[in-house]
Amino acid sequence: WQSSDLQDFDTLSTSSDMAGTIARILRKRTRPNGVQYLVVYEDSNNDEARWLHSSFLVGEGDLALIATFEENWASRSKNADEGSNSDVSFDDDDEDEDDSDDDDEDEDEDFEDEKDLIQRKVDSMSDEAIARLLAKQEELGMGSHELLLFDDDDGDIDVDDLDDDFAPQIRQKSRSSRKSKGSFPSASVMADVLAQDPYNGFDVMDFERPSLRRKPKGRPGPVPFELSDDDMEAHLRTTWEADRSKKRLKKAEREALRAQGLLGKKNKFKPDLKVKYNEGMSLLQIQEEIRAFLNSPHNSRPFPPMDKKDRAVVHSIGGAFRLNSKSIGSGKQRFTTLIKTSRTAEYDATTFDRVASGISRRFLPRMDKRGAGKTRGGGLGGGGGRNAAVSYRDGEVVGATAPEIGSENRGRAMLEKMGWSSGTALGAMNNKGILQPVAHVVKTTKSGLG
Repeated sequence: WQSSDLQDFDTLSTSSDMAGTIARILRKRTRPNGVQYLVVYEDSNNDEARWLHSSFLVGEGDLALIATFEENWASRSKNADEGSNSDVSFDDDDEDEDDSDDDDEDEDEDFEDEKDLIQRKVDSMSDEAIARLLAKQEELGMGSHELLLFDDDDGDIDVDDLDDDFAPQIRQKSRSSRKSKGSFPSASVMADVLAQDPYNGFDVMDFERPSLRRKPKGRPGPVPFELSDDDMEAHLRTTWEADRSKKRLKKAEREALRAQGLLGKKNKFKPDLKVKYNEGMSLLQIQEEIRAFLNSPHNSRPFPPMDKKDRAVVHSIGGAFRLNSKSIGSGKQRFTTLIKTSRTAEYDATTFDRVASGISRRFLPRMDKRGAGKTRGGGLGGGGGRNAAVSYRDGEVVGATAPEIGSENRGRAMLEKMGWSSGTALGAMNNKGILQPVAHVVKTTKSGLG
């Protein structure tokens, strides 16, 4: 291949590893990270050449190929220099040449100098910078077959500081230094591009164009008339509706898992009661959790942290169903865990009602939450003064902590004379009433209503 053909490979990026045995070396270049060689692997042609860093070429065969390539490269450079010097001749008759011919020669020489500097600057840039500038040219409609834009960060170039190995076929100039000023593309190229009107009348100073208008969030508005396309608009609207529907379904799934205490758990079939019951548990909720636990294949069920009296309630209910119970943790993080045994009985609502009838506390608050288990108010503090001490929190059952009416009460004594006993319902044999009173749960927030 000719050197001009091999220059097309200069825009290729550097390979990160070797893909086989190297058969020959075609070219070399210098980058900030060191010298790189354009190599061809065995059973491959020149079209499949790849750039490799010199650090990969450490084998005996690779070093021999490098030595041969450097020798040939130096010979070609020397021949190119001798050929250029032999072309120089000084004839006294040339002194009578026309001044216009001298000007044309100077212009050609300047063009070659500029082309040489541009090529050297491209060779000194990284692959990432070249790709970024080519993408910017493509965006501006200048094409990507040749690099015309340069970044200000690349700085100026000194000819003395550049490596001559990249382009030996280019004749060396007598000037010691020539700096590339600025980072602007050729004015003639820009004029040709703008003359072709690649932006279809686009005015960069038009600050009212649709692309600069702020778009509101939520449902997309109508497409501007000058940019509207019925098929595209229908496709975008359908895509947006599908995306919103998918997000609604995922949000509903997360809320359902959060309500069951399963959000973020690896075991999706064993709920976390600490997450499910953020404020505490009522007796009805404890009844439901014990029923679900006895009917599930799990062998243990931890409950949220509670104080000593509330943990005793869970212990007594678990003992009625022959469940082992133990308290784990310390301080406000101490909680009760129910464990199945070989003697564990099946769930029976009558058994639970019998145990619950002797429990005066209808709501068991959590101890690990701020303010839980403490008496509010006091008369001097804020937050409602004395009334705060008798107020209810969100989720508490009205009268849950009220003590059971004693046998000395006349009303209870009258009911016992009529045949009523503790743990039984009121009414005739074929018309029994409810065993547990209707619980009134306090709701002070709007969460969970929708």
